[in-house]
Amino acid sequence: MLKAWFDENAPMMNPVVASDDGLSLVPYTGGDAGRLTVGVELNKVASNIAIARNMASVHWRSDYFDSIRLGERVAICILANQRNDYFEPGWSFTFSGFDNETVTISQAGVTGKKPGFTP
Repeated sequence: MLKAWFDENAPMMNPVVASDDGLSLVPYTGGDAGRLTVGVELNKVASNIAIARNMASVHWRSDYFDSIRLGERVAICILANQRNDYFEPGWSFTFSGFDNETVTISQAGVTGKKPGFTP
């Protein structure tokens, strides 16, 4: 849902990480510091949540893969249903799925969805 509301390609300005003692934030200086985007970071958040559930033995490793895609499809369904509620001309949501497939949801419908998927 967040990827539909925010510009995925917007750069992350002044990224920070925890200091060695964990008590403060310091500038991130990794090799990719200048290439971090909102979309990349949102994908990392979703992945980290799913992986953490695996490490906690709450889910199997295969659940990670399927839960990411299920969450994406739920978001598409919610946004597609909302298109019937909003009558502002020209609105649309466009975002990249976890498989880099571009999905666009507008008053005209949903494009770029996977074959066989009906919101």
